[in-house]
Amino acid sequence: YPPDAAVRIKVLLSICELFGRLEREGLVHGDISTRKILWRSDAAPHAYLLGCDGLHLAASSSSPDVDRLALAGLIYRGLLLANSAPALDEHGVLDSRYPIPPELDDRLQALFARAFANAEADAPRPTPTEWHEALSTVAAADIDQLTTALYLDEPPIGSSTYADVPEAVLRATTPALTMPSPQPSFSGT
Repeated sequence: YPPDAAVRIKVLLSICELFGRLEREGLVHGDISTRKILWRSDAAPHAYLLGCDGLHLAASSSSPDVDRLALAGLIYRGLLLANSAPALDEHGVLDSRYPIPPELDDRLQALFARAFANAEADAPRPTPTEWHEALSTVAAADIDQLTTALYLDEPPIGSSTYADVPEAVLRATTPALTMPSPQPSFSGT
């Protein structure tokens, strides 16, 4: 099951704090993905950053913009339970398969629009602090209601069919649907 929105928001706030600290220290990770984030959802939801051996000074090879874009993708996926982060098409326009729901909080809509704008846009991508401030004001109940509404009629964002949807998302959003659990397989190496 995916955690409810209150837990997801707390984890995302923790991720924003991690990215904020990197920026304050002038560091860039440069290879952020969901596989590089370890989180827990117990009494004190928290996140940890993995694979930090590639950390480098922002001035040395890449700007914080790389991590800011990755952060926006993590927030999009975590908040909206999307299977993948939005992408820009060949014209620098947000791919229509990854909508920013109009029901989403106005501040978050504006941050997503800036984050996924063409890299040559005038406004810089949102900072971890901006994300943290916006996420701190979001009502978890509104996010739960939004994600449930999004997935009752259509597959989750980034999925073409329900076959692409992880079993956990289906269970959380449409309790009547169940899929058989895959049996673990072990192979010797």
